[in-house]
Amino acid sequence: MGEGAEFLENRPAKDGRGQYTKKFYHLQSKVPSIICKLVPKRALQLQEHSWNTFPTSETTISNPSFLKDKFEIRVKSVVIGDNWNDLENVFELSEEDLEQREVVLIDFATHEISDADRVDGEDPTRFRSEEAQRGPLRNRWINRHRPVTCIYKLIRCKFHQWPFEKKVTEKIMDLQEWMVVVFHQRLFCWMDEWFKLNIEEIRILEKEIQDELNHKRNTGKLIEMK
Repeated sequence: MGEGAEFLENRPAKDGRGQYTKKFYHLQSKVPSIICKLVPKRALQLQEHSWNTFPTSETTISNPSFLKDKFEIRVKSVVIGDNWNDLENVFELSEEDLEQREVVLIDFATHEISDADRVDGEDPTRFRSEEAQRGPLRNRWINRHRPVTCIYKLIRCKFHQWPFEKKVTEKIMDLQEWMVVVFHQRLFCWMDEWFKLNIEEIRILEKEIQDELNHKRNTGKLIEMK
């Protein structure tokens, strides 16, 4: 059995609002070999539940078979159309949460990424969409282009495993920021592939990708991750 993402469910949510997905991530080959020797296999299997009720979504990632309630990543998102203002409290946080909150402003198009993450044809500062007639997104593009969509994300991370709490939590938060940048850079540069799709066509595309990834995992073909 291979590794990578295992899709278990992708269906309308039970309450009839939005889409629900469930995945397992098998990560044995994605961590240093010394860690694999120190921890059981189940410690390297993450479970993800996601509810997409556009313009909001919520995702939780946990490790129920090993860390149980000692580890959880929870991500809430809300999409605000044509708005680049800094809305102070989109998620209606308490005063206590506001005091602990760190705000990170990300311009996905011009955000610096490592050379290892650069892919030919996936640079928003160079890409021009033929279907949408948008791009390239260069310096100060936010002030020149309309519409501009702003996505607010609230990321909470819990990791209680002394003495690694602080270091692991910082690493997870850095990884979340990296994922936001790289995902949206690629999403923008793949625009001509999805721009005119309706929701039914998107579901068909999701099913094709799900089947392909599950086949690669079941046949032991690894997908490179950096």
